[in-house]
Amino acid sequence: MGMRAIDRIRESLGVRPRLRDRRPIGKAAQGVEWTSAATLALGVGLTFGAAWVLSRRLRYSFAGKVAMISGGSRGLGLVLGRRLAREGASVVLLARDSAELGRARKELEEITPNVRAIVCDVTNREAVERAVAETIREFGRIDVLWCDFSYPNPEPGRGKGRDDWQSEKLYAMIRELQPHIVLNDRLDLPGHFDIKTPEQFQPRGWVMVDGKPVVWEACQTFSGSWGYHRDEASWKSVEQLVQMLIDTVSKGGNLLLNVGPTGRGEFDQRALDRLEGMGEWMKRHARSIYGCTQAPPEFTAPQDCRLTYNPATNRMYVHVFAWPFVHLHLDGFAGKVEYAQLLNDASEVRMKGPEPWQVGPDSAGKSTNTLTLSLPVQKPGVTVPVIELFMK
Repeated sequence: MGMRAIDRIRESLGVRPRLRDRRPIGKAAQGVEWTSAATLALGVGLTFGAAWVLSRRLRYSFAGKVAMISGGSRGLGLVLGRRLAREGASVVLLARDSAELGRARKELEEITPNVRAIVCDVTNREAVERAVAETIREFGRIDVLWCDFSYPNPEPGRGKGRDDWQSEKLYAMIRELQPHIVLNDRLDLPGHFDIKTPEQFQPRGWVMVDGKPVVWEACQTFSGSWGYHRDEASWKSVEQLVQMLIDTVSKGGNLLLNVGPTGRGEFDQRALDRLEGMGEWMKRHARSIYGCTQAPPEFTAPQDCRLTYNPATNRMYVHVFAWPFVHLHLDGFAGKVEYAQLLNDASEVRMKGPEPWQVGPDSAGKSTNTLTLSLPVQKPGVTVPVIELFMK
């Protein structure tokens, strides 16, 4: 199932967002959060952050996409609807109150005629089923449907699992109407998914199901909250966020990184500082992320490092989390590297180990399979230095 999902994801990426330096954003299921080319299904108001980043920072076009917004009749849901309508998207508003929904629809129709309003209690199974069916029938090809969140809970009113939602029926209907669609694993149906979505933790390796690697993305937040929280103080640093992105790609995954706007539809300075910091690092290191995945199994990352690999260019990237003194030893790389350079300034890294007088006459422990890189004493002035290896 995983490989078929990858094929569908790649097929959907006919149009790619662009960074400010106009490098392509890269391919699916590795790198930062991707979006589909034909039609985009957005879930709740929290995706305002994704919309802002994609449209403003990555120059992504929402023209021709579909945005399905829960709670879309007021608050952040309506703010998101306005934003996406101005960007050229078709907007589907879901809300319980028909009067509020009517006012919201009328407001958005002044921006675009492509507005649909569905009275829907998102806690009601039949209402959700009708809303999903109407959306996927009437808006053409939908490439991605991101469901969130079904889980059983023995306490009344504290959770809903597959029986409450009749997930099997919902799944069958979606597959019948849009057989190519990419679905996540949040319908509480083991084995019925295209992409796994571990949340708020980093897997130790490529995510496996029944002993086989699957398409996956880590779902993380800038702070400890999915929405804006004025007093929440556990914000991750730029270094932590960049390392999280690198770690995810080094294990064959994709990173979904959430940030919540304030009640005025803006990002506070903490979010902006981190977005700016990540963007600054990506200016010079993007090609170690986009199009990259886990390194082939015969290569082992040195201590305090992560490896990413681009199979299309046959280049390996060594992300150095803790800068060593002068020498970095790469076991298994001897005779396999043609050239090495630092990505931040494109300066050459010499492939040269210690001199004999430095190690003495005793060569015990020296491996003929190890490539040693000679590094500058001082760490380069970037969040995470990256060494690019041109493989033979």
